[in-house]
Amino acid sequence: MDKKILIISPAASHPQNAGQKARIYSLARGIKDLGCEVHFLYCDMVSKEDNVQIKSDIDSMKKNWDKLFHLVLYPGFLSNKLHSLQRVFARGLRSNKSLYVLTKRIASKHNGQKVKISTNYLDNAYPDKLDRYLLSLLKKEFYDFVFVEYAFLSRALKLFPTHTIKVLDTHDAFSGLSKENRQPGVPDISPSEEKKALQRADIVLAIQSGDKEYFESLLDNNDTKVMVLGHKVDLIQSEGKLKPALLFVGTSIDKNLEGINYFIDKVLPLLRKEIPELSFVVAGNIGNKINSPEIQNLGEIENIQDAYDLASIVIAPVFHGTGLKIKVIEALGRGKPVICTAHAIRGLESLTKIKNSPLVVAKTPEDFVSQIKKILTDKNYSLRSNSAYEFAKSYNQKIKETLQEILSTKNEK
Repeated sequence: MDKKILIISPAASHPQNAGQKARIYSLARGIKDLGCEVHFLYCDMVSKEDNVQIKSDIDSMKKNWDKLFHLVLYPGFLSNKLHSLQRVFARGLRSNKSLYVLTKRIASKHNGQKVKISTNYLDNAYPDKLDRYLLSLLKKEFYDFVFVEYAFLSRALKLFPTHTIKVLDTHDAFSGLSKENRQPGVPDISPSEEKKALQRADIVLAIQSGDKEYFESLLDNNDTKVMVLGHKVDLIQSEGKLKPALLFVGTSIDKNLEGINYFIDKVLPLLRKEIPELSFVVAGNIGNKINSPEIQNLGEIENIQDAYDLASIVIAPVFHGTGLKIKVIEALGRGKPVICTAHAIRGLESLTKIKNSPLVVAKTPEDFVSQIKKILTDKNYSLRSNSAYEFAKSYNQKIKETLQEILSTKNEK
């Protein structure tokens, strides 16, 4: 398509050891596969310049993107003595705007900086340094499209000229959520604030149809177009052989820890009585937060396929959060049946209704045991595995078609 694209993200694109990183890089890769030149701007929204992991991520991104990589680090405004206060600020001080403003004023006084306090909570964590960088960049570069990741960076869209198509990749809805679905570390915003973020874009990307409907209700026939763009996954067909082993893949975020601890405490004791030889493999840094002899902890591994090769079933005991569960769709792309909670099938409900479905819902610990036993003794396991792979293959094709439609958009302003 021979177009120049800029992606602006508060999350790293590399390495792909977390769902959001995988989502962002799969988007970039999908765009590149269509013949576009993709530039990546990483805007760290929290001061982490002394963080070893962030430095490692930056090195990894520089290696991948080379001259097409841009870096904007959040200006550190607190000394090490006040680092704990900085972490509180970084978490967004959810649901407490007055404390948020007070913290920022303290930071300003401490570091001798003038910090603008926005009355729009959506933009309070937005770094002014990003505006300055973008204004300088746009004097040198012409972008046909700009993709901004997450509503909290949507202010950046206002800087781009009318000839640039502005796309907001939402990942999730952040307003109108029930208490249990709010994400730790993410500020609560009102529907009116989320609407403001959406209106800044020409095109809004929702990760599943439920979010699309919600965004369209907020926009109320606004000119902004809302489209569903899921998560493109790697396709690796399973050999279809049964192994008495389960796999959980994830990072050490709260909802993953809650789910895996539920499984270890409530489900595994019952499973051990039924299938004593069963092994439970855990991949990702979540394993470092679990001290249990019940798991085979692989930690973070360079090739995640090595983990999938060890097990026949992937589990996703997820009870909270919003959006598409990346770990579920990635397991399907590798031909692995997934046993999960009802919460984890959001956006994939239709798949549970087909014959030999690779996506199975368990409501209780006893359900998990029953479904695991059923699949491990299933003569049609290869059919389930093939259903998973074929679904992911058609899912990827829809994503490609949607990207082609997006990148064919012409600015009529």
